[in-house]
Amino acid sequence: MFYNKKNLIFMKLNRIFSFFCKKNFQKSLAIIPLIFIFNLPSLSIRKAIATSNELKIEKFAYKLGPGDVIFMNITNVNGFETNVKIIPDGTVILPRIGAVNIWGLSLKEAQEKITNEYTKIINRPLIYLNLISSRPIKISIFGQVQRPGIYSLTTNENSKLFNSDGGESLEISSNGWPTLIDAIQKAGGINNVADLKNITIKRKLNEKDYITLNTNYWDAIINGNIVDNPLIYDGDNIFVALASDIEIEDSLKISSSNLASPTITVNVIGEVPNPGPQKIKTNSPLSQAILSSGGITRRGKRNNVELIRMNPNGSISVDSFNFKYQQNSDLEINPPLIDGDIIVINRSNWTKFNDGFKDIVQPVGPMLNAATIYKLLNEI
Repeated sequence: MFYNKKNLIFMKLNRIFSFFCKKNFQKSLAIIPLIFIFNLPSLSIRKAIATSNELKIEKFAYKLGPGDVIFMNITNVNGFETNVKIIPDGTVILPRIGAVNIWGLSLKEAQEKITNEYTKIINRPLIYLNLISSRPIKISIFGQVQRPGIYSLTTNENSKLFNSDGGESLEISSNGWPTLIDAIQKAGGINNVADLKNITIKRKLNEKDYITLNTNYWDAIINGNIVDNPLIYDGDNIFVALASDIEIEDSLKISSSNLASPTITVNVIGEVPNPGPQKIKTNSPLSQAILSSGGITRRGKRNNVELIRMNPNGSISVDSFNFKYQQNSDLEINPPLIDGDIIVINRSNWTKFNDGFKDIVQPVGPMLNAATIYKLLNEI
């Protein structure tokens, strides 16, 4: 057996202590404080580690509630093995002792409470408790997601990623305990102004205390770094903050992840062969929407393509672009689109003149035709 330096010193001190006990009991008492002082740092470290582990367990411990099914057994005692469901009032009905309220308790706390109840009829009972099946957990998710609100998640989840108008969706299935990503997907995914550096989970520990967990998915998507995907518990409040600034290239990377809707819908109106709603890939450039609608006709004015967008604060912005197919990589004339954008292809000046002239002569057009026919008949 190998001993470290600390253990060897401790063994020598014990030998000295034994020697003094044999020679002189009173003198040996002087060595006791020395041994206590020597072990004091080790005791403090062990106590600190134990306290830290208890706080960690308390932070992430599953809290029992109505709908959970637990298994209980008393070791070496027959007739007490049972699967029991927690009923809506938070109690379970157990053999011989009846109803016990365990709502909001962890498995360890429930085990201790049930043990205290069985102690009244059984001498030193050894209770075994296990969670057989869990209830759907209820969470709230707000901020920059497609459909903020309150959701229920299960261990076998089918989610849909929606764009903001709810038109297109992508089916995503997941098994196992729900995680933060499952919750975001359940809410339809993030929108184009979400701050992936600032996603917070607010969790209730008890009636008064809360903790806040921060998650940064930016490093995972942009830099490929490993980040946590924390488990979600009943009552968690998730908030996705608004991004203050984001580069176009980074926005394209985010939109290709499973945190965002895969497609968006924009409207193209004006001088195109197929005007109307166009379904395109998320964060596609302006040129993609125009090409999806058939391209700009000869009647269109390419140096005055308008992009109408509703901003998050409710205001509407209108920008004009001198659009050229040959420069579709230039973000200044070919910006990325977001869901709900409206692209207007205006008429060229010549087209406006021709259309205006037709409007002027259209009322007298039939008269001119009749006069021409009458003139021709008279000449025959």
